[in-house]
Amino acid sequence: MRNLNEDLEEIVVERTSELVQNEARLLKAQQIAHLGFLDWNLKTNEIICSDEVYQLYGIAKEGEFINFENISKGVHPDDLEYIQKNLEFAVRGEKKYNIDHRIIQPNGAIIWVNAQAELVLDENGKPKTLLGTILDITNRKLSEEKLRESEERFRFTLDNMMESFQIIDRDWKYIYLNKAAEKQNRRSKNELLGKTFME
Repeated sequence: MRNLNEDLEEIVVERTSELVQNEARLLKAQQIAHLGFLDWNLKTNEIICSDEVYQLYGIAKEGEFINFENISKGVHPDDLEYIQKNLEFAVRGEKKYNIDHRIIQPNGAIIWVNAQAELVLDENGKPKTLLGTILDITNRKLSEEKLRESEERFRFTLDNMMESFQIIDRDWKYIYLNKAAEKQNRRSKNELLGKTFME
């Protein structure tokens, strides 16, 4: 007949196995999504992070910890000051850390990431850690850039047409006029936008 200790040991083994499986699933999901996480100890400057962070920043995993200096080496130089200012705001509790920035990988490829972090205070109300995530958003940024370029070409085409072109909303207010429409109306775009053609 089994005793209580054997039953408890079996339950602990079963629960531990479930936790290990759930952790493995979570890590796999993070890899698929290109989502990294980090835990930055603000007092020691040590950062514990997932493998995905090492991959995104192109850092070799040599020990248990990395620090901000390791990470900053991979940041695009034009974005470093922006990151530092936003981190200062976050550590002082003045602003949530949620920014997009570029990383230059060791092969020279430039990727975009979204970095978010939440400040955790110690028992005395002092900054203790920043818990954060880093998500590869390169494809989204490339799509946004293509859309912006397409919109610019479309607007350039409309602005340089000889024919008058204007867009009016349901309330009969101007929401777009090209240069020819400005000439036709004998008023500038700034004067007409948001007004009806009767005004």
